[in-house]
Amino acid sequence: MTKPTSDYSRALRRSILLTLLLTQLICFSTIGISQSSETETQASAPQSAEIEIPIIQKIDSRGAGFGYCGYSKVVGPVVSEDEFRELLAAGSKRLPSTDATRCAFLNRLEVDFDRQTLLRYGVNGDCFVRATARVFRKDSSRSYVLRITKIYGGCRAGGSFEGWLVIEKLNPDYKIEVELFERNESGVTRRVGKDKDKKMPRLSIAALIVFQ
Repeated sequence: MTKPTSDYSRALRRSILLTLLLTQLICFSTIGISQSSETETQASAPQSAEIEIPIIQKIDSRGAGFGYCGYSKVVGPVVSEDEFRELLAAGSKRLPSTDATRCAFLNRLEVDFDRQTLLRYGVNGDCFVRATARVFRKDSSRSYVLRITKIYGGCRAGGSFEGWLVIEKLNPDYKIEVELFERNESGVTRRVGKDKDKKMPRLSIAALIVFQ
C-alpha cells in the first residue's frame, strides 16, 4: 500500500525539479537577451548622437557696429586663411573703398589655421536682428552641422547680423550641413531650411545661410 504513495512522491519531486529548472533557464535567457540588447543600444548610441564642438572664440558685427564684413565675399561658412587675410588687408579688392574699415573688427580674432577652422554665418532681418550658431559633429553620417538660429529683434527697419566662430580643425573628409531656424516675436522657434555639401572646404551655400 505504500508503493503507490512513494511513486507519486518521486514523480511530484521530479515535476517540481523540472519546473524549477525551466524557470531558471527562462530567467537566464531573458537576462541574456536584455544584456545583448543593452549592449547593442550602447554601441549604436554614440554613432547616432551629435557631439557639440566647443567654440574657442567668437565675434559678431553687431558689437562692431556693422552689418556685414564678408557677405558675398566669402564662399560658404568655412573661411580659408587666404580669404581671411584678404579681408583684413588694406585696400582689399574684396572690399569697396567705402568698406575699408568694415572688417577691422576681425583683427580681434586669433586663428591658428593649422589647428583651427574659421566659420562665418549671416542673416538679414530687422534692424535689431541677431543670430546664434552652434556646431555639432555626427560620426555616424561623417558630417558636421552648423545650426543657425535667426532671432527677431522687434524693429520695423531692415538690418543684418554676421557672426564668426573659431573652432577645432574640421575633418576635411566630413561633409557639412547647415540647418536654419527662425525665432519669431512670440519666442517660437521653427526650422526654415537645410542645405548640404559633399565635402569641405569648397561650399557654395553662402546665399542659403543669409535670411531674406
